[in-house]
Amino acid sequence: MARIMVLRNNCLLHRSEGGAKIREMKQNEDMVFTTMGNLSCRGQKHNSVPCSRCREILDYGLERTASCPFGEQKPFCSSCTIHSCSPEMREAVRSVMQYAGPRMMLHHPIAAVMHMLRKKR
Repeated sequence: MARIMVLRNNCLLHRSEGGAKIREMKQNEDMVFTTMGNLSCRGQKHNSVPCSRCREILDYGLERTASCPFGEQKPFCSSCTIHSCSPEMREAVRSVMQYAGPRMMLHHPIAAVMHMLRKKR
C-alpha cells in the first residue's frame, strides 16, 4: 500500500491510498462513539435510549468527526490541536466518554481494547 505525504495545517500527514481500510476504521470509530453514547444514556437512567439530549450529542459528535479537517489522519478529539466543537458540546461529549469509557470493558471488551490500542498509536 503506497503512502503519500501531505502538509495540512502545518502538520505532515501520511495518507495511505487504501480507502477501504480507512472507511472501515471510520465506521468502527463511529460505532464505538455511538455505543459509548448509548451506554452513558442508559446508565444515567434516561427514559429512552438514546434520549433526545443524548441523541443530539451523538449526532453532533458524528457530524463533527465526519467534517474533521484532518480527514483520514484524524487524531482523537481530546488530543487535537484544533477544536471544531463548541465548548458546551465538547464538555457534553467529554462527560459521555468519562462515564462510558470505564464501563466499555464490561459491556464491549473487544471494542474497548481496540479503542485503547488505537489511542496509543
